[in-house]
Amino acid sequence: MQKIKFDRYFTIVLAIIICIGITMIFSASSIRALESYGDMYFFFNKQIINVVIGFVVMIVVAKIKYQKYRELLIWINGFTIFLQCLVIFSSFGQSVNGAERWLSIGGFQFQPSEIAKITVVITLAHIIHIKREDGTLNKLKEGILPILGYIGLYVGLVLAQKHLSGAGLILLVCITMLLMGGVKISYFVTMIAMTMSVAVIGVIIEPFRLKRIANFLNPEDHLLEGGYQAVQSLYALGSGHFFGLGIGMSRQKFSWLPENHTDYIMAIIGEELGFIGVLVIFILFLALLMRGLTIASKANELYGSMVVAGISMIIFYQAVINFAVVCGWFPTTGMPLPFISYGGTSTIILFIGIGLIYNVYSQIKENK
Repeated sequence: MQKIKFDRYFTIVLAIIICIGITMIFSASSIRALESYGDMYFFFNKQIINVVIGFVVMIVVAKIKYQKYRELLIWINGFTIFLQCLVIFSSFGQSVNGAERWLSIGGFQFQPSEIAKITVVITLAHIIHIKREDGTLNKLKEGILPILGYIGLYVGLVLAQKHLSGAGLILLVCITMLLMGGVKISYFVTMIAMTMSVAVIGVIIEPFRLKRIANFLNPEDHLLEGGYQAVQSLYALGSGHFFGLGIGMSRQKFSWLPENHTDYIMAIIGEELGFIGVLVIFILFLALLMRGLTIASKANELYGSMVVAGISMIIFYQAVINFAVVCGWFPTTGMPLPFISYGGTSTIILFIGIGLIYNVYSQIKENK
């Protein structure tokens, strides 16, 4: 166990993002909550609980020195793979909107693919550390191929759940970590090409993804087939103009924009807070990334540095993808906005990642 140290700047930015998220979840979900549950605070209260649980889990993760997790990587990976297989092969897996990424056990639902993101980061950080120490990171047989095999395993499992965006996020974060860890540019270019190939194959083999591409290219022509949500999102952003209509004044939340408190909450933010509000939130995520990378650069060892960098990239890339979808620059996908979209699994798992960042930071301060 260790005494937890909190980086001031990272914590302030994170706290602002969480507060914005809780506020906007109430604003975006109040009408739907009142209609469906008779309580406009329904989703707001549940998100408060998610944040509290996430905070407690974060403290526990931060207290145990992160080197201990390296000793448990085999068990962590075994458990994570087991959960992915449960979704794919067992009756506990549930399909929502064509994607089979939910696991329902005892009335509790969660997405195991969210757990996979953290597992892959802490394991790949360990692999990079070991390969750098023994000098095999840039050797094809001893380094690159085993690493690609490990990443490919998880990408394949997540793709089998029809979660292309989740698989893409894992690939993107892994490639970034490998580049930061010292992999040669030639291998990096090859990995980018492989990623693009996986994305194309992933779209082609699933008809519903081809429909999403068609909806993305011409949403106005496919209002009844999936383009409706994208069009309503643009209406929300456009009506917000520069300064927005004001908090609580959204029109799209009155059953016009589906998923307005989850994946498309940024559209409601744009409508109520305007371009300025959207820009501020993007800057906050950028600041969180930069501070995370600063902490990573000061870590006592490569493993800790890679863990912090990987977690920081997960949060930032996920935010960028969500921004792109809401703005109509990327096809619709189930990628929530970190700490702002409503959701238990995403919130709690991201808090685990934050706990790992504070874990590494605590040892930096302790050594100083």
